[in-house]
Amino acid sequence: MNISVFALTKNGAELGERLCRRIDGAYLYLPVRFKGSFNAAFFNDFRNQVGQAFGKSDGLVFIMASGIVVRSIAPFLKNKAEDPAVVVMDEKGRYVISLLSGHLGGANNLAKRYCKDNWRKTCYHNGNGCKQSAVHRGYCGEISPCD
Repeated sequence: MNISVFALTKNGAELGERLCRRIDGAYLYLPVRFKGSFNAAFFNDFRNQVGQAFGKSDGLVFIMASGIVVRSIAPFLKNKAEDPAVVVMDEKGRYVISLLSGHLGGANNLAKRYCKDNWRKTCYHNGNGCKQSAVHRGYCGEISPCD
Protein backbone atom coordinates (compact mmCIF):
# COMPACT_ATOMS: atom_id res chain seq x y z
CA MET A 1 0.00 0.00 0.00
CA ASN A 2 1.32 3.46 -0.93
CA ILE A 3 0.57 5.93 1.88
CA SER A 4 1.48 9.63 1.72
CA VAL A 5 1.88 11.29 5.12
CA PHE A 6 1.75 15.09 5.32
CA ALA A 7 2.63 17.38 8.21
CA LEU A 8 3.11 21.13 8.47
CA THR A 9 4.57 21.56 11.97
CA LYS A 10 7.62 20.24 13.79
CA ASN A 11 5.49 18.10 16.13
CA GLY A 12 3.53 16.78 13.17
CA ALA A 13 6.76 16.01 11.33
CA GLU A 14 8.10 14.04 14.30
CA LEU A 15 4.88 12.02 14.50
CA GLY A 16 4.90 11.53 10.73
CA GLU A 17 8.43 10.17 10.84
CA ARG A 18 7.47 7.65 13.55
CA LEU A 19 4.36 6.67 11.62
CA CYS A 20 6.31 6.09 8.40
CA ARG A 21 8.74 3.80 10.22
CA ARG A 22 5.82 1.62 11.32
CA ILE A 23 3.82 1.42 8.09
CA ASP A 24 5.37 -0.20 5.02
CA GLY A 25 4.97 1.93 1.93
CA ALA A 26 4.45 5.19 3.86
CA TYR A 27 6.28 8.31 2.68
CA LEU A 28 6.55 11.58 4.59
CA TYR A 29 6.05 14.97 2.90
CA LEU A 30 7.07 18.16 4.71
CA PRO A 31 7.49 21.87 3.95
CA VAL A 32 10.93 22.71 2.60
CA ARG A 33 11.75 24.66 5.80
CA PHE A 34 12.32 21.26 7.51
CA LYS A 35 14.90 20.13 4.96
CA GLY A 36 17.92 18.64 6.70
CA SER A 37 16.00 17.88 9.90
CA PHE A 38 13.84 14.97 8.78
CA ASN A 39 13.96 11.99 6.45
CA ALA A 40 11.24 13.11 4.03
CA ALA A 41 10.37 14.52 0.64
CA PHE A 42 10.00 18.29 0.75
CA PHE A 43 7.60 20.67 -0.95
CA ASN A 44 7.23 24.39 -1.55
CA ASP A 45 3.59 24.24 -2.61
CA PHE A 46 1.43 22.19 -0.23
CA ARG A 47 -1.69 22.05 -2.43
CA ASN A 48 0.28 21.02 -5.48
CA GLN A 49 1.99 18.23 -3.53
CA VAL A 50 -1.36 17.06 -2.15
CA GLY A 51 -2.75 16.95 -5.69
CA GLN A 52 0.15 14.81 -6.88
CA ALA A 53 -0.16 12.44 -3.93
CA PHE A 54 -3.96 12.26 -4.27
CA GLY A 55 -3.59 10.84 -7.76
CA LYS A 56 -0.96 8.22 -6.94
CA SER A 57 -1.53 7.14 -3.34
CA ASP A 58 -3.75 4.43 -1.89
CA GLY A 59 -4.11 6.55 1.22
CA LEU A 60 -3.18 9.94 2.60
CA VAL A 61 -2.58 10.73 6.25
CA PHE A 62 -2.63 14.38 7.29
CA ILE A 63 -1.24 15.43 10.66
CA MET A 64 -2.97 18.80 10.94
CA ALA A 65 -6.37 20.47 11.31
CA SER A 66 -9.15 18.84 9.32
CA GLY A 67 -10.20 22.19 7.81
CA ILE A 68 -6.83 22.49 6.08
CA VAL A 69 -7.25 18.98 4.73
CA VAL A 70 -10.80 19.49 3.45
CA ARG A 71 -9.83 22.64 1.56
CA SER A 72 -6.70 20.99 0.17
CA ILE A 73 -8.30 17.81 -1.17
CA ALA A 74 -11.57 19.35 -2.42
CA PRO A 75 -10.36 20.11 -5.96
CA PHE A 76 -9.23 16.51 -6.46
CA LEU A 77 -12.33 14.63 -5.31
CA LYS A 78 -13.97 12.37 -7.90
CA ASN A 79 -16.18 9.77 -6.25
CA LYS A 80 -16.08 7.28 -3.42
CA ALA A 81 -15.08 4.44 -5.72
CA GLU A 82 -11.96 6.26 -6.99
CA ASP A 83 -10.81 8.55 -4.18
CA PRO A 84 -8.02 7.33 -1.91
CA ALA A 85 -8.39 6.82 1.82
CA VAL A 86 -7.90 10.06 3.75
CA VAL A 87 -7.13 10.06 7.46
CA VAL A 88 -6.55 13.12 9.66
CA MET A 89 -4.87 13.15 13.05
CA ASP A 90 -3.82 15.74 15.56
CA GLU A 91 -0.11 16.37 15.94
CA LYS A 92 0.05 14.48 19.22
CA GLY A 93 -1.48 11.46 17.50
CA ARG A 94 -4.22 11.17 20.11
CA TYR A 95 -7.15 11.48 17.73
CA VAL A 96 -7.52 9.89 14.33
CA ILE A 97 -10.37 10.66 11.92
CA SER A 98 -11.34 8.60 8.90
CA LEU A 99 -12.26 11.58 6.72
CA LEU A 100 -12.78 10.23 3.21
CA SER A 101 -13.28 6.84 1.56
CA GLY A 102 -13.77 5.13 4.88
CA HIS A 103 -15.30 1.92 3.60
CA LEU A 104 -14.34 1.59 -0.06
CA GLY A 105 -10.99 3.35 0.14
CA GLY A 106 -9.91 1.79 3.42
CA ALA A 107 -9.63 4.91 5.59
CA ASN A 108 -11.49 3.24 8.46
CA ASN A 109 -9.03 0.36 8.46
CA LEU A 110 -6.06 2.72 8.16
CA ALA A 111 -7.29 4.74 11.15
CA LYS A 112 -7.86 1.60 13.21
CA ARG A 113 -4.49 0.20 12.18
CA TYR A 114 -2.75 3.36 13.33
CA CYS A 115 -4.52 3.23 16.68
CA LYS A 116 -3.76 -0.43 17.23
CA ASP A 117 -0.13 -0.32 16.05
CA ASN A 118 0.90 3.05 17.41
CA TRP A 119 0.27 3.29 21.12
CA ARG A 120 -2.90 5.42 20.94
CA LYS A 121 -5.87 5.09 23.23
CA THR A 122 -8.61 6.86 21.30
CA CYS A 123 -9.60 7.15 17.69
CA TYR A 124 -12.63 8.18 15.73
CA HIS A 125 -13.81 6.33 12.71
CA ASN A 126 -17.16 6.85 11.08
CA GLY A 127 -19.56 4.21 9.98
CA ASN A 128 -18.07 1.05 11.42
CA GLY A 129 -20.82 -1.38 12.26
CA CYS A 130 -23.60 0.89 11.02
CA LYS A 131 -26.18 0.51 8.35
CA GLN A 132 -25.19 2.33 5.17
CA SER A 133 -28.28 4.56 5.28
CA ALA A 134 -27.47 5.72 8.80
CA VAL A 135 -23.93 6.59 7.76
CA HIS A 136 -25.16 8.77 4.91
CA ARG A 137 -27.47 10.67 7.24
CA GLY A 138 -24.50 11.38 9.50
CA TYR A 139 -25.91 9.60 12.54
CA CYS A 140 -23.22 7.03 12.91
CA GLY A 141 -19.76 7.30 14.25
CA GLU A 142 -18.02 6.13 17.33
CA ILE A 143 -15.29 7.08 19.65
CA SER A 144 -13.81 3.84 20.80
CA PRO A 145 -10.79 2.43 22.52
CA CYS A 146 -8.28 1.26 19.97
CA ASP A 147 -7.18 -1.99 21.49
